[in-house]
Amino acid sequence: MSIIRGLAYARVAAGIIHGSRSFGGPFQANISLTSRCNLRCIHCYAYSHYHEGPSFFEMRTNQIAHQCSNDTHKKSAHRLDADFDKTNSLIETLLSLGTQNFLFSGNGEPFLHKNILDFTECVKHAGRTCTANTNGTILDHATIDRLITLRFDELRITTMAGTREQYEITHPDVSSATFDRLRDNLLYLAEQKKGLRTDKPVVTLVSVIISKNSETLMDFSQFAHAVRAERVLFRPFDDYNSEDFSRLVPTAEQAASIEKQLMAITDYFDSRKIVHNIGNFLKVFRKKLDTTHLYRHISCYYGWLSARIEVDGSVYPCCRCYTPLGNIYEKEFADIWKGQPYQRFRKTALHINKNKTPVDGCYCNSCVHHTANLRVHRILRPYERRY
Repeated sequence: MSIIRGLAYARVAAGIIHGSRSFGGPFQANISLTSRCNLRCIHCYAYSHYHEGPSFFEMRTNQIAHQCSNDTHKKSAHRLDADFDKTNSLIETLLSLGTQNFLFSGNGEPFLHKNILDFTECVKHAGRTCTANTNGTILDHATIDRLITLRFDELRITTMAGTREQYEITHPDVSSATFDRLRDNLLYLAEQKKGLRTDKPVVTLVSVIISKNSETLMDFSQFAHAVRAERVLFRPFDDYNSEDFSRLVPTAEQAASIEKQLMAITDYFDSRKIVHNIGNFLKVFRKKLDTTHLYRHISCYYGWLSARIEVDGSVYPCCRCYTPLGNIYEKEFADIWKGQPYQRFRKTALHINKNKTPVDGCYCNSCVHHTANLRVHRILRPYERRY
């Protein structure tokens, strides 16, 4: 661990001990670069054909009225790109505050932003880590070569399928050549890394398990091995009790098949030294994600660990919080991070276990960040009961 990274951890711990202040920046920043996307994945909360209205995130933040025209909304909300100067300034500020990890993600495809490699270069030249959540389909050889040169840390590529036929089912309206292009570029990346004797960027393939791909998990796993992915992550699908998405939730019969497949896939991955999260996935999958009990016993530390900056400039503690704590187009990020709303959030989240109630504006009872909070809890309170 570098001295700079060690100091960042120490600042996080000092802030938690204080209870509301932050003595550095967020350890990780999740920056949305665009709301545009070239695919229409059927599980996507923003673009799926299964959901006719506005995206869930926009509905929950009350950015639009439910009565608005769906067509008009989609045309406007799905064409936003982060401003270059403002994003560049944001990254510089985060670097000066000591932020270590940068994640380019959001409701769109980050590699559609024309300046993503410029932002990446800024982060990597400062010696910090850089990750992107991407569908991987618009990566080309030139972009891959640049990512390797910059020693980009990780590409998390959501593919959902291991064959062209299955890919077309989970990605409606996709070109028949899209899957082949994705596969060929991943193989090119693997060959370039091998030839240059480098281990970066790490390739992590992600599959959100839904009813439409529930019987083809081994195909996906074999595809991951074929393109030499180093890691594989399986994600459960949350329909948010939406009638639109309920058809994508695996049935009880499919759920039993999923568990059986994943047990076999565990041996498949382990024998090929592919890192995976199947053990943790099954714990969550066997019981619908409910972190209510957990947060009766541990705190939420995300007020120090992370910040999420949306493409419109809104700042949130995480992707499960829907009340913005500020906007970088109205106030500098450092002022937002150190301001009263963030301090109130930290104090409230830190005492979530004592208050026995979720933080206002956050979906704490279905928290996807519980693993990170558990990790911090065990470091800070090693002698307490383990959950």
